[in-house]
Amino acid sequence: MNDNLLTDLIAFTKADVDRTGECHIPCPECGHVSSPRNPHCSFNEKGFKCFVCGFGCSLKTLAEKVGMGEREYTVKSQAPKKSQPVYHSWKGRSSLPICPPERLETMIRSWQAYKPIKRETIASAGLYVGILPESRCKHQRLIVPIFDRGLLVGLRGRSMGCDCGKWLVSAGTELDQLPLYNWEALHPGCAVWIVENCVDALLISQNTPYAGVAIYSTSYWREEWLATLQAVHPKLVIVALDNDLVGNGGAARRDEFCRDWLRSHPRLPQPSGVKLVNRLLAAGLPVTLYDWGRAEYKMDIGNLLAGARV
Repeated sequence: MNDNLLTDLIAFTKADVDRTGECHIPCPECGHVSSPRNPHCSFNEKGFKCFVCGFGCSLKTLAEKVGMGEREYTVKSQAPKKSQPVYHSWKGRSSLPICPPERLETMIRSWQAYKPIKRETIASAGLYVGILPESRCKHQRLIVPIFDRGLLVGLRGRSMGCDCGKWLVSAGTELDQLPLYNWEALHPGCAVWIVENCVDALLISQNTPYAGVAIYSTSYWREEWLATLQAVHPKLVIVALDNDLVGNGGAARRDEFCRDWLRSHPRLPQPSGVKLVNRLLAAGLPVTLYDWGRAEYKMDIGNLLAGARV
């Protein structure tokens, strides 16, 4: 790491540093704000990343972006540190604890208050309610386990009312190792819906003859997932990220959404849905962008399946 650059950036940007050392500032690319309670974009010694627009850069580039100007920094000369494996008690399990019978109905009601998901789907996906392990939030959350080849590799928790952040992950959940969520629903010649939210993917498979898969975030895509899709030779792939500027782009209400965005952001983000469609087209997949028409801002497939107005 460049000596003093991280310290200078924290001071120059007046970053809000959380307990883990993440430094929260507005994204210099799209202007989205971030804080320890609502983390969207931050930097550390490795660089900057915005999970709204997908922009990422080194600390040196960040310094130029925020107006610090070009500076010369010397690199610390030190012996490389040996990385020690970190143990996460929840990770690598092949199953989850069984919900006690006396709590089962309460758990199901909590999930169904969030999305119209059937108890059979809750059971098959292993959804549960509890305190998210190895997380800064100590409140009860709706928890989505992510399995890969039968082993638990990720835990995502959705707020049930606390202000610790809408979606959090357990420490040890590594985005670059997660499978395409609900890939098991894929089958040869199927029509595939790609969405952001894991639970929306489950709802598609639950309520329609189509296969729903989720990519966890608008700014995230793994090239390995392309091979997962190509292997089933889908008859159609529909990219249906949320109806906003960072998702599918806003459809017929894009101009309206753009005006609203620019009231609090310096520039417009590039729609991740459009970028994903272009990536899949280049790979030869039959893909289209879902047209939200004049749907409400932030409408998602889960809202649509729940009967919300479009």
